[in-house]
Order: sequence, then structure tokens, then C-alpha cells
Amino acid sequence: MEAGVRTALYLGAVLLAGGGFFARWIAPPVDDATARRLVNGLHVGGGLIVFASLADVVLAVYGLQARLDLDLFAGYLGGSRHGIATLLRIGLVLLLLGSGLVGSSGNAVSGAAFAVAALGLFGTISWTSHAGAAGWGPLLADVVHLACAVGWGGALVYFAALPPRGHPDRLARAARRLSAVGAAGVVLLVGTGLYAAFVHLWGVEALTGTTYGRALLYKLGLVVAVWSVAAANRWRLLPTVLRGGSPTSFVLGVRAEAALLVAVFALTGTLTSQAPPERAEVRESISFEQQAGDWVVRGRLDPARGGFEIRFTARTRAGDVPDPSRVRVLAEMIGHRMPPVHVPVQQVTAGTFRGRAVLPMGGPWQMEIALPDGTARVHLLALRVEGVR
Repeated sequence: MEAGVRTALYLGAVLLAGGGFFARWIAPPVDDATARRLVNGLHVGGGLIVFASLADVVLAVYGLQARLDLDLFAGYLGGSRHGIATLLRIGLVLLLLGSGLVGSSGNAVSGAAFAVAALGLFGTISWTSHAGAAGWGPLLADVVHLACAVGWGGALVYFAALPPRGHPDRLARAARRLSAVGAAGVVLLVGTGLYAAFVHLWGVEALTGTTYGRALLYKLGLVVAVWSVAAANRWRLLPTVLRGGSPTSFVLGVRAEAALLVAVFALTGTLTSQAPPERAEVRESISFEQQAGDWVVRGRLDPARGGFEIRFTARTRAGDVPDPSRVRVLAEMIGHRMPPVHVPVQQVTAGTFRGRAVLPMGGPWQMEIALPDGTARVHLLALRVEGVR
């Protein structure tokens, strides 16, 4: 649910702020029907931001008491950092839509006012994100990262949806401006993205062994795909248009690029709905023996970078061993709602298994070894490791 809300918030920003950037600095002259479609997109974006922002507060309040209390909702909205950022965000959306700062090219003064309002909008999003809790440096980097992604992404989405028809020269000029924005955006996105990874990820294990890290890898894979399609559009398809060829292939390529970018924002919603992983390790070895139905489970947990290593045997008293495909190991945090951590295990010899897990947070955990007709449970304590860099 939270991932969907965050995705709606980012897509709303793309349609509203990104659409305003497109209208002011990228779009070629358009007819009245196209202009109306652009304005409709801006209003849809504003509506998405307001809906997602309020829904995010509702989820936060519901998480406090497992019910929606209107008095608590009002108090949270006016008395918490999250609530105040939400009110500021809604106010900026109304300002952008009501003042006409989006939807037209305007002059230099109105362009500067639009840029300030848009940066303020991005600031309210970053202020309530992981970066907002990490200090001013990560916060400013996140605002720049979001501004580049939304500006380029919004321009790309609207360019793909509203290409000028019958005017290849206008299409080419707008495409050159979009390409220049994309090139500058790539540099800033890479720089701020690397900085954010340094702040939020303590090592390769956090990148490959946690849900947050894997979501980031998937996002990076999609970003590479977007850049690959963008390069083909810029260096192969656009020159054809400039030489007087048909713009059809170029427009289709831009639409594919825009669709991939929308998927990137969806993954970003999933990424920002999860806490960045701490480096949390089991500090002492634990030996265990459990009865799980007909199975006797004996094993040992040992500390490992970012979590623990496990080795165990599972046999019946008659000496039978389980089918490896039916052995599953999970780690669940006690007293905190978060997805369980899947512990990949491999069979070393018949009935003997070994695996390793990275834990995203320090605290009390319960490990479950699920076998046919029985489950063994082991409690462990993971302590946060300070000074990991």
C-alpha cells in the first residue's frame, strides 16, 4: 500500500512539475487541442499529489492505533513534520495550478517563480524521505536528484504523448532541447545517486542481500535500459528526422523510453517505502536443537558481515532426510512490522544445509526453519554495528 502511494506521489510530480518544465522550456508551439490535453495532464498530476499525500498521512495515523481517528489525524497533520510537509505540499500544488505558473511559457519572472515553487514541492517530498533524516547534505542531494528526474521525466512523458504533427522541424528542435536536458540530467542523476548510495548502503552485502538493495539494483537496471533507448533515439532515429525522414520511428522510440521511465518511478516508490538497511550483526554464535514435527533440527548460527551464517541438519529419528525443495528458512523481526527476510540455503550433504542472511535492522529476530509437517524456531539478537564506513 505504501509503495503504491509513493509511486502515485512521484507520478503526480512528473505530470505537474515535469509538465510545467515541458511547457516552459521544451514544448514546440502546439494547437489548442494539444494545449488542453497538456493542461488536463497538469491537473491530473496535481490531483495525484494531493491524494497520495493525504493517503500517506492516513497510513501513518492508522499505523499508530490500527484505526483511523479523525482527532489524531488532524493533530498529526498540523503537529508533525510529516503532516506539516503534507500541508505545504498541497499549498504549493494549489499555488502552481491556481496562479498559472504551469501550462504556459511565460516570462523570466514567472519562470523563476515556477522553479522556486517546484523546488519547494520537491523539498517537501525529500524532507519526509530517508534523505530528510540523514542531514542537510543528503537532503539537498535528494532534492537535486528528484528535480532532475522529474524535469527530464515529465518532459519526456509529455513529449511522447503530445508530439507535434506535420511539423518535423518543430519536432527536431524540441527533441534537441529534450536531449540536452537528458544529457545534463544524466550527469546530475549519476552524481547524486552515487552519493545517496554511499549514505544509505554500508557495503556490497547491503546491496545484494536486502530487499532495499535488490530494489535499487532493479531500478538501476531499468535506468540503464532507459539510457540505452534514449541514446538510440538521439543518435540513430533523430538524425533520420533531421534529414527529412518520417518521424514515426523516432516518436515510437520516445514512447518506449517514456514507458520505461514510468516503470523507474514505480520502482522508486517501492524503494522509498522501505527503510535503508542498517548493518546489524549477530554478535555471538548460537547452537540450537529443535523438534519440528517428526524432524530433529540441530544447527549453529555464527556472526557474519551484516547478519549471520547458518548450518543445520534435519533428520527424523528413523534417519530420513527432507526433500531440499521443501526446506524454507525465514527470519522475521519480533515486534516490528516488516517483510520477512528470506534466507537462501543450499544442501551440502543429504539432510545438511548451509546459508547466509543479511539483516536490514538491529533488534530481536526469530528464525523459522520450515520443513515438511513441522517448523523449528530460533530466537536471536542482532546488534547495530556503528561506524561502518
